[in-house]
Amino acid sequence: MERKDKEGKLMLLEMHSIYDLHPAYGTLRTGLAAPMGQLTIQIGKIISAETGQSIVSHGDTINKQNKFDTSGHSLFLIASAASGFASSIGGLDPILKAKVDFSLAQILGVNYVSYESFANNIIDAVTPVIGSLGPFGAVALDLTTATGDLTDFLDVQNVPQVDRDEKRTQTANIHPFVTEGKRILSEMCDPIVNTLFSVDHDLYKTWYNGREIHHLPSGTTVVEGYVYKEDGVTGIYLADVKFPAQNINLKTYIDGSYRYVKFPHGVATPTATVASYPPNTAAPYEVKQGKIVHHNFIMTGAV
Repeated sequence: MERKDKEGKLMLLEMHSIYDLHPAYGTLRTGLAAPMGQLTIQIGKIISAETGQSIVSHGDTINKQNKFDTSGHSLFLIASAASGFASSIGGLDPILKAKVDFSLAQILGVNYVSYESFANNIIDAVTPVIGSLGPFGAVALDLTTATGDLTDFLDVQNVPQVDRDEKRTQTANIHPFVTEGKRILSEMCDPIVNTLFSVDHDLYKTWYNGREIHHLPSGTTVVEGYVYKEDGVTGIYLADVKFPAQNINLKTYIDGSYRYVKFPHGVATPTATVASYPPNTAAPYEVKQGKIVHHNFIMTGAV
């Protein structure tokens, strides 16, 4: 999915949410209902194509991303223990320290294509000292788990060529869906909203603030992810994702995604809240300046 299509899709998701979250658009201008229904259909086609190519909004396969997250967390455990061991009093080992001293955000920020080599370098560095890491938080079973989780990720990463062919086919479908969504907004919705300029200027401004496509330079700090049902695949619309320490409150889009750009770097501990589910609070994770940090929520225990 090309960058301009990603940005275009995010704008379409934003406009869909703006319309749903502000009933006054439909009340004041009933003519918006039909074109917004057409927009919803186009967004559904985009999501379907992304699923068909095994890619969601930001280029991550749903299953692959889950396995990547699992591998990253188990790798972080053994790397952190080895880092503590390398810095222990009387045991300072600067070479080992350099090989394993990574934050969770740094590990999860590694590109898929580079991850195998990156992870194996950590595993190779930890293996000779695993017997000494008990007091520092890791044992031999943790090393075995990290190795197995890496293998599970690579099994998905190294998909057969036929899957890659399907991915290319579905990728080709996404651009016209995004283009049609933009056309619906420009030709069918914008003229109707323009008539609100004097009637309700706040609604008018809200609409056009959402219509902007923001081209964010490389190095912009971004926090994003999905809120899923128990299956880990079905996104939940209008779930609340709150970052208490940063006083940031978000709503998920129709595909279950959330996104916040220019997030204040530091430690984040977000909570996802959905009706009929217990709240799901993430373990604290670090957001480093200039990084894109993913965190997905899978809601369980429906009541």
